[in-house]
This record gives sequence, C-alpha cells and structure tokens, in this order.
Amino acid sequence: MKPVFDFLVKLCILSVILWGVIYWGNATYPVDMPSVFAAWVMVALNTLAGYLLFEYAFDKESKIFTLVVFGGVTLRLLVLMALVLVINLLHMVRSIDFVVSFISFYCIYLVVEVLGYQKKNQQKKSCKKQINVMRVKAISRILALVVPVLLSLNSHAFAVSTRDEAAVHEAAAVTAPAVAVTAETHAVEGDAAAAGAEGEEGHGEKPGDVIMHHILDNHVYAFEPFGEVHLPEITVRPFGIDISPTKHVVMIWLSSAVLLLVGLAVGSTYKNMSSRQASKGFAGAIEALVDFIRTDVARSNIGHGYEKFVPFLVTVFFFILICNLLGLIPYGATATGNINVTLTLAIFTFVITQVAAFKAQGVVGYAKHLTAGTHWSLWIIMIPIELIGQFTKPFALTIRLFANMTAGHIIIYSLIFIAFILKSYIVAAAVSVPFAIFIYLLELFVAFLQAFVFTMLSALFIGLATAHEGHDDHAVEGAHH
Repeated sequence: MKPVFDFLVKLCILSVILWGVIYWGNATYPVDMPSVFAAWVMVALNTLAGYLLFEYAFDKESKIFTLVVFGGVTLRLLVLMALVLVINLLHMVRSIDFVVSFISFYCIYLVVEVLGYQKKNQQKKSCKKQINVMRVKAISRILALVVPVLLSLNSHAFAVSTRDEAAVHEAAAVTAPAVAVTAETHAVEGDAAAAGAEGEEGHGEKPGDVIMHHILDNHVYAFEPFGEVHLPEITVRPFGIDISPTKHVVMIWLSSAVLLLVGLAVGSTYKNMSSRQASKGFAGAIEALVDFIRTDVARSNIGHGYEKFVPFLVTVFFFILICNLLGLIPYGATATGNINVTLTLAIFTFVITQVAAFKAQGVVGYAKHLTAGTHWSLWIIMIPIELIGQFTKPFALTIRLFANMTAGHIIIYSLIFIAFILKSYIVAAAVSVPFAIFIYLLELFVAFLQAFVFTMLSALFIGLATAHEGHDDHAVEGAHH
C-alpha cells in the first residue's frame, strides 16, 4: 500500500498548491468557484481511479492487465466526455470557467498520474513496456479531450457574441423612436435596420466564406489570434500595373529562400567531403532524391541528351515540394494552390519543350511532327489537332497541381466546420478531428506525389517533343536503363 499512499500524498499536496493559486488569482481575475470546484472533483477522482486500477492490475497476468487498465482508460474517458457534455447542455455551471478549469486540471493531474506509473515502474522494471503504452494512451486522452472541448468552446463563444450583437441592434431600434420626431423616426428605424443587417452579415460568416478566405490569395497575412500584417501596395505609376506582394507571393519568396539554403548547405557538405566518403544524413537524403529525378525521371522519359534538362527538373521538383510542405505548417499558405503559380510553372515547361523540339528536329522536322506523318489531304484536320494538343499539355499540368493542392485544404476545413455547424462534442471527437488529422497526413503524401507527377509529366512532354527518327533508338535504350 506504500505506493498508493505516496500517490495520495502527492495528489493532496498538488491540490493544496493549485487551490492556493486559484484563491490568490481570484482576487485579480474573478472566476466562478463552483464551476472550478466541479471540474477539480471530476479530474481528481478520474486520476485516483486510474492509478488504483493500474495498481490493482500491475501484478496480474498480461490479459487481465490489458483488460483492466486499457478498459479503464476507455471507460473513464467516456464517462468524462458524457459528464462534460451533460453539464454544459444543462448549464449547471458557467461553461467557460468550467471548461478552462477542466482542461487545466486534467493536464496537470495527468502528469501526476504518469509520475505515479513511473514510480511503480521503478519497483518492477519488468513492466516497462506497459508503462510506455500508458504514456501513449495518456497523450491520446489529452488529444481526445482537449481538442473537442476547445472547438466547442470557440463555437460557444461565437454564438454568445452573435446573440449579444443582435440584442444591441434590437435595443437601438427600440430606443430610437423615443428621441426623434415622427417624421425622423422612420428614417432612424430604417438606418438601424440596415446597420443590423450589415452587422449580421459581417459577423455571421458562413463556413464557405471562411474556407474561401483561407484558400484564396489576398493582401493581408493573418496571424490569429495575434493580429494580421497588411502587405504594402505597390503600383507602377506610368503603366498602372499593380505589383503589390500578396500572401502567396510571400510564400513563393520563402520557398525560394529555403530552396537556396538547402542547395547551399548540401553543396557545402559535398565540397568538404573526400572522394572516398559517402554522403549521409540530410545531404544523403537530398542526393537520393536528385539521383531519382536524374535516373528514373529524366533519363527514362527523355532518353538521349537528358542531362541538359536535369537542372530544370530537379529545381521544379524541389520548388513544388517546398511550396506544398510550407502550406501545411501553421500560418502557412499553399502557393501551389494558386492557379497563377501553377500556370507559370506550366508555361516554363511549355517554353522549354518547344525550344527543345525546335533544336532537336529543326523547323522542317517540327512541321512534320504537326502533320503526324499523315497524307497531305488530312493535314487540315491533323494540324489543328496537334496544335491544340500542344496547349492542352500545359493546361493539364496547371489544373492537376492546382486542383489537388486546393482540394485537400478545402476537405480539412470542411471536416472541422462540421463540428461547429452541428455544435456537438461527439461529432468533433468521432468525425471532425480524426478525419481532419487523417486528411492532413494524407496531404503530406500528396505534397511529394504532386511534385513528382509534375516533374515526371514535364520530362515526358520534353521527351515526346525531342524524339525523332534519328533518336528513337537512343530514347528506347535510355528508357530500358
């Protein structure tokens, strides 16, 4: 019983310290003490129950230990979720004070519970594996409780602010007639109604509007909740051309800087290596990607003379990859989700493809390529088709990259908004958060995939444009290698 006694002593000492801090801070920042006490009772009993179950099952068989401890984790989690939901729905306490106190107490007491597990583990080291599993479960419990509660808290605060604004507009509309003559009263009421409509339109943003605000490009870089940065507006006076930087332009600059730093760092590493040393670490990973682009993308699709196109293909691959990855970090924006960016990249591929075709085939060979080797009587049909085909290739590159990078972000935002629309803890915990995390992890894979697809198709289009009778054999041989 000594480990249980030690745990109870730690729990009591921590509780005394926490309540001392709460009473000290209540003088400056008043809170609803019954709400805080209710949250503390729930978390303290949950922590005590968790440790007692762990203590009971520690010496049992593996199956019993798994059933008691992990089953207890699931049961306690469900009970806590149900209690939080019922208390908030019945308005038994002040929601904001209760939720904030519950989250704070839960995180603090969870540390105490894990420390109790570690103390027990020091006595019997044979159960180290079970302790590690419990740590993972503890982190999962934090995520499962904190994220849905925060989402619901944000939704609750938004609903309260909307109701307060509606009440203010209604009060203004009622008091306005008492201070004006009859002829002016109707005008004042009309203005108040119009102001109320504008307030509702401004503050009652639809989910679609919020999603499009985060997806589309603009001149304001938001760092919620810290504020926002208004990018400077620059206009070329004589011509009236707007060259003002936007959010996606900033991300392009940042991606270019990261790409330059990566290249310089890897190049510096290779300069300091001898011929007998092998690259490792970050430089080795970059070398593997570069060799993959050179061998499996450029040489396989272009064939003879592929070496001169490798720098372009490697650059466009890493640039798109960095743009995609930067769009997944907090406060980041996906520059490749802007159709202007993808169109520019596709135009680069189109120009390089046409220049390479003229150099490889000449004017006569290029003209023959447009006729596709058909009889002259079919040229009136084949030439327009081939010309259209030249422009559909960059169009496909543009739309494919733009659509794939935009769709993933829209899906993530849509899944999160389901919890706000339905205002449900269960939907947030069971649908919004798990599926949003899954799509986010999938977006990491898509970031690499779309960079590879754009690079491979660019190499394929270049290979088709430069291939002719004199080089067909070399192209086929290169593809086999």
